Amino acid sequence: MTQAHIFTDEYYARLAYQEETHWWSLGMRAIAARLLDRFAPPQRDWRVLDAGCGTGLTMQWLKRYTDLEPVGLDLARAGLQFCARRGSKHLIEGSTITLPCASASFDLVISTDVIQHLPRPVGDARAFAEMARVLRADGLLLLRTNSRCGFPPTDASDYHRYRLHEVRALAREAGMTIHTASYVNAVPAFAASVRLKLSRANGASDPGLRAVSRPPNTNLITRTFYRSLLVEAAYLSAGNRTLPFGHSIIVLAQKR
Repeated sequence: MTQAHIFTDEYYARLAYQEETHWWSLGMRAIAARLLDRFAPPQRDWRVLDAGCGTGLTMQWLKRYTDLEPVGLDLARAGLQFCARRGSKHLIEGSTITLPCASASFDLVISTDVIQHLPRPVGDARAFAEMARVLRADGLLLLRTNSRCGFPPTDASDYHRYRLHEVRALAREAGMTIHTASYVNAVPAFAASVRLKLSRANGASDPGLRAVSRPPNTNLITRTFYRSLLVEAAYLSAGNRTLPFGHSIIVLAQKR
């Protein structure tokens, strides 16, 4: 199977299929749901922004929290066109570094797997500041990014792997109070790190769509990995808990 060219219809179609079916994507949404359900029960009039909306799946998922149509923002016009074909109505072409939105516009901002791709060294800090700016007082930010656990450091100008303390610092510098900040995806990440070490690959780039989608019921391994993410979701939703390892980081923070 050939690699899909990024920002093409083929790219977004494959990405959408992975998001809808892959055990990792389903597990990440389970973790996000448990955190939001604990700290932010559904508010039917919430104004919601997906900063880096990609294929639009997260916007559809966010409708569980509000009756208002979520707003999606993305730098890629092809992605916004894909979102429009899925039925999303409120779409903005723009960057998370300079959000074209008024201050205090939203009750909830979600951003998944975006900040690691922003220009170094200050793109991530600017994005955090902008997401905090467009939140109303006491508004919530749910953010997911990658982690450096099990990988060597990177020095690319447009790709970074984070340690948990870096993401915590970014949230606090933006004026946010952290409810939850933790590594996630621990068991699958440990297995992947062992495989990476044995293969002697450097892991310096994002794997993107090279992975084949594996639904949770594909085999014993996928069932085990998916169930481990459900356990993480239950563990983290109890509050004031963190995991020491994982290839992703998730943060739920509130604007002071």
